[in-house]
Amino acid sequence: QCDDGGLAWTPLFRQSSLWATENALLVFGRLKQLGWFPADKNLDAIIAKSLAYMDKNVAEYARKHRDSTDETYVYIRSMYPDTERPGECVALTSRTVASLLKSWRDMNAGAKAIAALIFKAQGQTDAARLAVASLREFAVTSPERGMWWPSLDSQSWWSMGRIGSTAIILDAFAAVDPLSPDIDRIRQWLIMQKEATDWGTSVVTSQTIASILRTGTTWTRPASPVTITVGKNTVTPDNIESMLGEIRTDISALKPSGKTLSIGKSQPGPSWGAVISRYISDMADVKAASCSDLSIEKAIYKRVATPDGEKWVNADSLRTGDVVQVNLIITAVRDIDYVAIVDNRAACLEPIDQLPAPIWAEGLCFYRENRDAATNIFISHMPKGTYRLSYLLNVNNAGTFASGLATIQSQYAPAITAHSSGTLLRINP
Repeated sequence: QCDDGGLAWTPLFRQSSLWATENALLVFGRLKQLGWFPADKNLDAIIAKSLAYMDKNVAEYARKHRDSTDETYVYIRSMYPDTERPGECVALTSRTVASLLKSWRDMNAGAKAIAALIFKAQGQTDAARLAVASLREFAVTSPERGMWWPSLDSQSWWSMGRIGSTAIILDAFAAVDPLSPDIDRIRQWLIMQKEATDWGTSVVTSQTIASILRTGTTWTRPASPVTITVGKNTVTPDNIESMLGEIRTDISALKPSGKTLSIGKSQPGPSWGAVISRYISDMADVKAASCSDLSIEKAIYKRVATPDGEKWVNADSLRTGDVVQVNLIITAVRDIDYVAIVDNRAACLEPIDQLPAPIWAEGLCFYRENRDAATNIFISHMPKGTYRLSYLLNVNNAGTFASGLATIQSQYAPAITAHSSGTLLRINP
């Protein structure tokens, strides 16, 4: 903290930052709302000085710009109602509320939620209810994913992104309509996003966790054991991994072939899991498999010369010396972060590009590396959609070869995985 009360980024750069100060006051305010702010005189003094610094900066700007408004300041300042404000800040708050009363209907979902919270804090209860009702009209709901706002893919408040803005919408619902069943639906969507995507910065993560913990029904009790049955027989796990709840058990003694495997839980609230089975099969006999969120297909084409140039055709027949292209068609139904693809390669094929490199294609940035038996692709962020990733190889051996499977998997949620089918390649000398 600098002498003027503002917070600096680092002791090596002793200059106050209004943005950093507002961020810190936002997080402190959330802790106070949760009732978890520690009783510490030093922290109280830091907050008091930071508030004075923010008030001073806003008051100076308001004096120069008599018609100015500031939703961010009014929202953060509403978390500290017991601290007095300069007259210019009181007037700016009144102007901001009056402006929001006229314009909130034209705002995106994140800004509309901020308006609802400001209305609630400033005693404009009817306007707050109308803003939340409007948010509800623009939401999408499903039993599996909860409630969310697709428009937040491209619109967010104060660089909070889709996750942070949804957490603010959750706050608005809880403040204005605390008994609404939609609150748990919004929490469900947020938690389901954490299954396979990165929540983002520490500010966004803090905002989201605080919003989930202070709203809705209780989800923090210890998980109850699940009930697993194969046919009419109950499965008793050998052990349960304490952190992830993973169970590994052999059910072959129950002769499971043709029987139904059922998993049930006794407590409410969202949960997820998967059954992972392993088996041995000839590569050419493996069928493609996918999950509801992710699928991958693999196709191989060869390059042929034509009077008009070159074209790619199905690799029904190949000869040594041919150039082939592997096409991986990926379909993601949801956004997934940290995706790994392992494309096992037939022994008769050799990559043309040997060196690993980051590559831009299909709107994705991914890192590709070629190993002895496979091409590995790593994708940091894959938005929902369909993508075609391709690379070139030389045919260098004759014979019959298994082409290998292309497997794709979320590294956050290993249950979100898929693989292509297996085929044989016949190479003529």
